[in-house]
Amino acid sequence: MAAMIRGAEFFVYRTGSEAVELKARFDRAESLYGSPAMIERDGTILVPKWMPVLRGTVSPDEYTALSKSRYSDEALFRQGLITKDVRVMQIHEVQKNGGSVETGIRMVTHILEEQRETEREQVEVVLGRSRYLLSLFSEHEISGIPRAKREALQEETVTQLSEAGLDPARVLLEIKLLMALWLIKASKGEDSWGRPNELVTLQGLFAVERRAKQREEEVGGYITAKYAQIEAALTFARASDRMILVDVGEEIEQHLLRNIYLTNAGAPARRDYGYTIGKIGSLAWLLDQTKVRPYRTVALDGKQRLEAVQHLLKEGRREEIFASDLLSGLTESAQVFQDTLSAHADVYSEDS
Repeated sequence: MAAMIRGAEFFVYRTGSEAVELKARFDRAESLYGSPAMIERDGTILVPKWMPVLRGTVSPDEYTALSKSRYSDEALFRQGLITKDVRVMQIHEVQKNGGSVETGIRMVTHILEEQRETEREQVEVVLGRSRYLLSLFSEHEISGIPRAKREALQEETVTQLSEAGLDPARVLLEIKLLMALWLIKASKGEDSWGRPNELVTLQGLFAVERRAKQREEEVGGYITAKYAQIEAALTFARASDRMILVDVGEEIEQHLLRNIYLTNAGAPARRDYGYTIGKIGSLAWLLDQTKVRPYRTVALDGKQRLEAVQHLLKEGRREEIFASDLLSGLTESAQVFQDTLSAHADVYSEDS
């Protein structure tokens, strides 16, 4: 089964029952404005994450590839996962604060900031150390530097890399592993035979620089770009949903509830009767265009009330509108819209 592959990246998914159930929901959901984030009918937000996995730990008993192929998972994993950076897709259901889009935005923003900051720090450490060693070995012949001094340089490199989260024993991504291993090796100034070797050392340091710069470019690449796309989609959905609640709420309060056919049960139906029915239908349709919680939750309640009023008007059963609580329900919906907008006005409030 061929996976989603971009360069040396290989994407898999866990086969546990809970993960499979969540993936089924994810597959049934709708993409949010073409982004990797998915939304369910009730506005629930599902955000995918792509986490690195240690090579050699992926088996078809626990994982499956994400795309179809004529090869089995067993054959594909055996052939492809030795040389590829493996990432497992995880699906996070936004649940805090009722699954609000604001919570989703904060979560994705945090992921972006954390990833960019961590990656930037690691690249700076690698570039800084490689340039220091290049300068040192360019000014002094490696053979003239005592072995004890070169061993101390190597230990310093290991310490700096570990502090930056680049311990070779823990690094998952191949490009980071290669950077760390080459830098550690070059710090001692020796070739594979344990002999001082200026050419091999300088070539190794230049290779480290190239890989560090490559990683620096990739930080704004595929994975980060996906999170940025999700953040943009969530932000747009929030703005659009809020605008819908504002527009429909104002239309209900300022016009619909003052409409002659909803204030006077005995008012004769005139030429604008059909327009009123159509207008109510348009407001209901507009509320159905909301995408995310909490806005979609209250929008769907308002939509149901508008459709009930529209139905009775179409049927000529206006007296039932006045005999029921539908009109007070519309007033309540308009107020709930305002309250929801107010309660979630600040994206970065932990209570939103």
